[in-house]
Amino acid sequence: MKLKQKLESNFDRIPHGVSQPLIKPRSIDDVPILALTFHSAHHDHLSLGRFVAQVDDAVKQVPWVAETTIIGGARRQLRVLLDPLRLPSRNLSAMEILPMLTQANRQSVAGGLTRNNQETILETGEFLTTAQDVRNVVVGVFDNKPVYLRDVAEIKDGAAEALQYVFFGLGQARSASAVEQPGLR
Repeated sequence: MKLKQKLESNFDRIPHGVSQPLIKPRSIDDVPILALTFHSAHHDHLSLGRFVAQVDDAVKQVPWVAETTIIGGARRQLRVLLDPLRLPSRNLSAMEILPMLTQANRQSVAGGLTRNNQETILETGEFLTTAQDVRNVVVGVFDNKPVYLRDVAEIKDGAAEALQYVFFGLGQARSASAVEQPGLR
């Protein structure tokens, strides 16, 4: 209550257009009870991040775990590098590719079928999960033949640009890639 009153008494100092501060109450149950650091001299941030994401998914299944946080590690990124010479040779533009990729990377419920007191959900489409899936997306038609994304672009499967790093010190000026899971509550 005192914090809220103090903030309200200083609202005139908040610049115009800035939203009001959000106050979140915390209790003893919000304190992390376990912090894990995964490190390796042999694996990079991307492979460690993938492993920690799997551990994180398993930990979230444990009863009474309210929240987990992962710090560090690299996220996987599929990059589509359009070839500016091959696109016009197939009568395509960069602006036409994005809607095709968006449409191909979609899953939706098409309806349901009820029979003998059982319902079957019908789903259409699926999410693109591999570089090969992305390469095989049909992005147009040229000379009555399908144009695949691989025909007009290079697809790279790798790590996204890192937003944060964690290093684990081993002494003697040695360190290793690391990923932390500090926020188990």
